Amino acid sequence: MISGRVIIHSCPRALTSHVEWALNDCLTNFKPAIWNPQPAEPGALRMEFDWVGEYEQASKMISCFHRIGRIRAEIVTHPHDDSLGERFLLTPVLGIHRSVMDSTGDLVIGEQRLRRMIFDCANELRNRPTSTTPRPLEWESNLTRRLDELCGTKWDEELDVFRSAAYGADVRWLINAG
Repeated sequence: MISGRVIIHSCPRALTSHVEWALNDCLTNFKPAIWNPQPAEPGALRMEFDWVGEYEQASKMISCFHRIGRIRAEIVTHPHDDSLGERFLLTPVLGIHRSVMDSTGDLVIGEQRLRRMIFDCANELRNRPTSTTPRPLEWESNLTRRLDELCGTKWDEELDVFRSAAYGADVRWLINAG
């Protein structure tokens, strides 16, 4: 058994029952939580709760939320005994991001993923159309971008607006443009 936290950062009011049905299917001991207004998205609601269950339930929950659509969510499984924790982030546009966490909350990125990131970064610069030698700033910029992808920085940036709004911070309103 593992424990964790589910945070639905934003969900349209019309989809809250679908989220509860999904949670009921994924968790054997789910008790409906209280939905609260989400100040960062007028008309949307948010909720959060702790859960205890089997390891695979976190991935089942985030997959269900993704299928429902239009939901921003975060699911964390806490590290325990000899296993690492996980963090799943979901946004309607970016989809799902999964990362592994240690007991201090730091992300754990495996050696092979880091080697692949460095290889791809170098390969991209080596195969670019111009014949000039890549400058150190280009290398750093490319490496930073790829590390941000591994860490889920875009997901965190989008969810930070909703995290802050839920705890009373000033809100940057999201406006659908285009």
